[in-house]
Amino acid sequence: MKLAPGVSKPDTASSTGRSTLDALGGADFRIDFTNGELPDPKLNRFHEIWLSKCQGGRLPGRGDFDPTELPPEFLPWITIFDVEEERFRVRIVGTGIVAALEFDATGRYTDELPNTKALEARARWAVGNAKPYFMTDLPIPWDQEHYTRYSVICLPLANDGIDVDKLLYMMTFDH
Repeated sequence: MKLAPGVSKPDTASSTGRSTLDALGGADFRIDFTNGELPDPKLNRFHEIWLSKCQGGRLPGRGDFDPTELPPEFLPWITIFDVEEERFRVRIVGTGIVAALEFDATGRYTDELPNTKALEARARWAVGNAKPYFMTDLPIPWDQEHYTRYSVICLPLANDGIDVDKLLYMMTFDH
């Protein structure tokens, strides 16, 4: 998959590890991070598990993640996108995310859903760069009564270890 128009590879030599990808719609879009920089212990542990599956400089594939190996409290907050040519199909949406969004997007393409342009640009960035990112302090426009902000980590998966074919997400929500 090509990078989204106007998106270039980040300056990975940056001392802060922050990208300049403001066009991707994030308050704090971070790359080249360590677990200590992640805002939530669950996100730290999830990233650590993903890193443990990266072998020999290769990305892990979907088959490397057995749901029974993950802490059970993670499962409601996980989403998986299939990468299909220039589109993203929502393969799995955790029950916690469905409850927070008040909508189950399982089986839908992201371009069929409202307000997903920035999400798609970030997904294209993750696919094109084959690197994880996380974002913090994102506003929730759909339900400020229950949650006000959220954080998300995106971890690329590649069945062949190289070409990203799935994106694995975990979200956390703030009240």
